[in-house]
Amino acid sequence: RLLEDPVWQARAPASCGVFALGPPDYQNLSRFEGAVRFVCGRYGIRRFYVAAEYCQSGYMKVLNMAAGAEGGRWVTAAAGCQEATEALKAKLAFQFCPPCQEVELIFAPAQRPRARDLTVAKTLMQRCDFCICDLSGHPLGAALRQQAAKKEGAALLDIGKQNAGAE
Repeated sequence: RLLEDPVWQARAPASCGVFALGPPDYQNLSRFEGAVRFVCGRYGIRRFYVAAEYCQSGYMKVLNMAAGAEGGRWVTAAAGCQEATEALKAKLAFQFCPPCQEVELIFAPAQRPRARDLTVAKTLMQRCDFCICDLSGHPLGAALRQQAAKKEGAALLDIGKQNAGAE
């Protein structure tokens, strides 16, 4: 549907958000790799926004390998913060670059880490054309499902066990 839409083709290059993935076990990493190869191969995705908690995990290694094999990638670490300062951005850039190419601070005024994670996920769902997540295995799954239902036209790739097909 998207490939045939001339408005979508004329826009800026599509991007993919990565968040709420759960623990990086073999099955999750395999499903994640398949999803990355799919969006890269079928839709030419080269721009990824990755929630900061996954930037130093097995998911990042799989993303770099899978997207790199499909023709390259540009990865931005998306970090929720209560106050966006240049000092914080520099600190996170030192921490996440490489493997990311840049860091983006997302204003998330909540005190609790889960609330900040939810704000980052919602922001990525609004900004990106595709999102890869595991809603069945993440504590924020129900809240993210509600948000996904509100956003018309978004492609949400849920790598959860009940949605992944044959194992």
